[in-house]
Amino acid sequence: MPTFNDLYYTYNMNINPKLLPEYSEQYDAGFTYTKNFKSSVGQFNFSADGYYNNIKDKIIAVPAQNLFIWTMKNIGKVRITGIDVNVQINGKLSSDLKWSARMAYTWQQALDVTDPSSSVYKDEIPYTPNQSGSGMAAVYYKIWSAGYSILFSGERYTLGENDPTNLLPGWNEQEVFVSAQIPFKNFLTTIKGEVNNLFNQQYEVIHYYPMPGRSYKISITINNL
Repeated sequence: MPTFNDLYYTYNMNINPKLLPEYSEQYDAGFTYTKNFKSSVGQFNFSADGYYNNIKDKIIAVPAQNLFIWTMKNIGKVRITGIDVNVQINGKLSSDLKWSARMAYTWQQALDVTDPSSSVYKDEIPYTPNQSGSGMAAVYYKIWSAGYSILFSGERYTLGENDPTNLLPGWNEQEVFVSAQIPFKNFLTTIKGEVNNLFNQQYEVIHYYPMPGRSYKISITINNL
């Protein structure tokens, strides 16, 4: 199925000749923890980062003349604070049966601090959710693998004015897959079946641009060894 870019973005961009490059001051602090086990849980990895960015002339994409023509524009000053958390676990139940899981979560606040006298001063910039993340779990047995994944985004505003009428609901998309890797003498063939948007959620990444519902896909990949 087509991505959001395939559906709407690539062929509907209005070039802005006055677009300026963005400059940023970035500060980050974090830590990583790794633990190995001699059990069904083989390894545990955890990392967390906190960051603070001051960005001048931040580049964003917004509708221009109408909803089908988009343009890139600058926001004078943007202040971003956020936290990224990542967790990954893997292990095995036997020599043939293995499993893994991972999760990523981001909390972020991106505020327009260009002009203290403006009505949008310290409002969140368009299409920047406070919360977003992803998760995946998979099992592997000999040539077979199966898994589940989720991608989610929180509420975000469609315009610079943080009015409730400009608030776009959050969304999540869940997928499942089954695949088999079949080795041959000189190449490896992977056959994969997927169900995308498992629960057929109706959602919009960008206001008035609905994304595809439930879809099914079968793919065959051949890699030369």
